[in-house]
Amino acid sequence: MKKIICKDFHELAEACWKHNKENNITQQYGDKHPLKCYVRFKQMKDWRREFNALERTYEFTSSNKRFIAGMCGNSIFASCLGYDETIRLDWYLGEWDIEECWYEEEE
Repeated sequence: MKKIICKDFHELAEACWKHNKENNITQQYGDKHPLKCYVRFKQMKDWRREFNALERTYEFTSSNKRFIAGMCGNSIFASCLGYDETIRLDWYLGEWDIEECWYEEEE
Protein backbone atom coordinates (compact mmCIF):
# COMPACT_ATOMS: atom_id res chain seq x y z
CA MET A 1 0.00 0.00 0.00
CA LYS A 2 1.14 3.50 -0.78
CA LYS A 3 0.43 6.26 1.77
CA ILE A 4 -0.71 9.54 0.21
CA ILE A 5 -0.64 12.50 2.63
CA CYS A 6 -3.22 15.19 1.93
CA LYS A 7 -2.83 18.88 2.72
CA ASP A 8 -6.36 19.01 4.19
CA PHE A 9 -9.65 17.12 4.42
CA HIS A 10 -10.91 18.71 1.20
CA GLU A 11 -8.05 17.11 -0.74
CA LEU A 12 -8.78 13.74 0.89
CA ALA A 13 -12.47 14.03 -0.01
CA GLU A 14 -11.57 14.91 -3.61
CA ALA A 15 -9.45 11.74 -3.84
CA CYS A 16 -12.45 9.70 -2.62
CA TRP A 17 -14.82 11.36 -5.08
CA LYS A 18 -12.37 10.77 -7.94
CA HIS A 19 -11.84 7.13 -6.96
CA ASN A 20 -15.59 6.46 -6.86
CA LYS A 21 -16.25 8.24 -10.15
CA GLU A 22 -13.44 6.41 -11.96
CA ASN A 23 -14.62 3.04 -10.58
CA ASN A 24 -18.33 3.71 -11.18
CA ILE A 25 -19.21 3.30 -7.49
CA THR A 26 -22.89 4.16 -6.97
CA GLN A 27 -23.76 2.38 -3.71
CA GLN A 28 -22.58 2.83 -0.16
CA TYR A 29 -20.10 0.06 0.66
CA GLY A 30 -20.41 -1.21 -2.92
CA ASP A 31 -16.68 -0.92 -3.67
CA LYS A 32 -14.65 -4.11 -3.23
CA HIS A 33 -11.42 -2.07 -3.22
CA PRO A 34 -12.18 1.29 -1.59
CA LEU A 35 -9.54 3.77 -0.54
CA LYS A 36 -8.61 3.41 3.13
CA CYS A 37 -8.66 6.89 4.61
CA TYR A 38 -7.38 8.29 7.89
CA VAL A 39 -7.88 11.49 9.86
CA ARG A 40 -5.84 12.34 12.95
CA PHE A 41 -7.19 15.17 15.07
CA LYS A 42 -5.12 17.60 17.13
CA GLN A 43 -5.25 17.33 20.89
CA MET A 44 -7.78 19.94 22.02
CA LYS A 45 -7.25 21.92 25.22
CA ASP A 46 -10.85 21.49 26.37
CA TRP A 47 -10.78 17.68 26.18
CA ARG A 48 -10.89 15.98 29.57
CA ARG A 49 -7.58 14.17 29.10
CA GLU A 50 -4.64 13.70 26.78
CA PHE A 51 -5.24 11.30 23.90
CA ASN A 52 -2.37 9.53 22.15
CA ALA A 53 -2.00 9.54 18.35
CA LEU A 54 -3.92 6.27 17.86
CA GLU A 55 -6.80 7.51 20.03
CA ARG A 56 -7.07 10.63 17.87
CA THR A 57 -6.92 8.74 14.54
CA TYR A 58 -9.99 7.48 12.71
CA GLU A 59 -10.15 5.14 9.74
CA PHE A 60 -12.89 5.11 7.10
CA THR A 61 -13.27 4.21 3.44
CA SER A 62 -14.20 6.01 0.27
CA SER A 63 -17.41 3.89 0.25
CA ASN A 64 -19.20 6.27 2.63
CA LYS A 65 -22.20 8.24 1.35
CA ARG A 66 -20.33 11.54 1.60
CA PHE A 67 -18.16 10.57 -1.37
CA ILE A 68 -20.72 8.96 -3.71
CA ALA A 69 -22.73 11.06 -6.14
CA GLY A 70 -26.50 10.80 -5.87
CA MET A 71 -26.64 9.45 -2.32
CA CYS A 72 -29.30 10.87 -0.01
CA GLY A 73 -26.96 11.49 2.86
CA ASN A 74 -23.63 12.88 3.90
CA SER A 75 -22.45 10.36 6.48
CA ILE A 76 -18.92 9.17 7.12
CA PHE A 77 -18.70 6.25 9.54
CA ALA A 78 -15.21 5.88 10.98
CA SER A 79 -13.49 3.60 13.48
CA CYS A 80 -10.98 4.82 16.03
CA LEU A 81 -7.59 3.12 15.81
CA GLY A 82 -6.95 3.52 19.55
CA TYR A 83 -10.04 1.74 20.83
CA ASP A 84 -13.12 -0.02 19.54
CA GLU A 85 -15.51 2.79 18.75
CA THR A 86 -17.33 3.79 15.57
CA ILE A 87 -18.49 7.37 15.16
CA ARG A 88 -20.21 9.58 12.62
CA LEU A 89 -17.06 11.44 11.65
CA ASP A 90 -19.00 14.00 9.65
CA TRP A 91 -20.53 15.27 12.92
CA TYR A 92 -17.08 16.25 14.23
CA LEU A 93 -15.32 17.63 11.16
CA GLY A 94 -16.35 21.21 11.89
CA GLU A 95 -15.55 21.03 15.61
CA TRP A 96 -12.28 19.10 15.92
CA ASP A 97 -9.10 20.46 14.34
CA ILE A 98 -7.35 18.11 11.93
CA GLU A 99 -3.66 17.43 12.47
CA GLU A 100 -3.13 15.15 9.49
CA CYS A 101 -5.11 13.19 6.92
CA TRP A 102 -4.10 10.61 4.36
CA TYR A 103 -5.26 7.64 2.34
CA GLU A 104 -3.74 4.42 1.14
CA GLU A 105 -3.90 3.07 -2.37
CA GLU A 106 -2.67 -0.15 -3.86
CA GLU A 107 0.59 0.14 -5.76
